[in-house]
Amino acid sequence: MAKAQKKLVLAQPRIIPLDKLERSKANVRKVKKGLTLKALADDIDDRGLLENLGARPIFDEAGNETDRFHVTYGGRRLEALLLLVQRKRLAKDAPIPCMVRTEGFAEEDSLQENELRLGLLGSVSELSFEGRA
Repeated sequence: MAKAQKKLVLAQPRIIPLDKLERSKANVRKVKKGLTLKALADDIDDRGLLENLGARPIFDEAGNETDRFHVTYGGRRLEALLLLVQRKRLAKDAPIPCMVRTEGFAEEDSLQENELRLGLLGSVSELSFEGRA
């Protein structure tokens, strides 16, 4: 008799104050500072944050979770949010939705988030816009 396959349960974002987030060295995407950052900050200012950040807890020397988190993916979004703080458009402790992971490796999270991203050009035929007016 076949064993029933367990249903997938998706994690829910956790709200973390912006001032508790810091960029992780495990983020595999390397972007020069300032490159398109102002445009991204402007877009977040206009439309809000459209994608959650990916974060992992930072542990102290004893292995206990602190109240701080490394952002393993979404580093440009984090930098854009910090730019909005400098512009006085966002509170330094603004609540930020983050997908918090503790299993696996931080580099794998970052790589997977970037690797599976579709570029806009050359992939339009793969997209379906059924039901849109």
